[in-house]
Amino acid sequence: MTVAISILFAALVGGVVFALIDNVGRRERPVSDWTPPEPPPPKREPRVPNPPPVPDRLWSGWQGD
Repeated sequence: MTVAISILFAALVGGVVFALIDNVGRRERPVSDWTPPEPPPPKREPRVPNPPPVPDRLWSGWQGD
């Protein structure tokens, strides 16, 4: 019987403590303390590397010019 009463008492005390902690966390904060988050920076286009140089004639040795 003592064990059952102590379990019920612990559950009651735990519920009260939880309710008090939850109430403190939900209190309304003053509006002046809140600052809006900064927007993310705009996305940049991906950087494309420069293509390799292309010679004037691709087959310069083929025709013997």
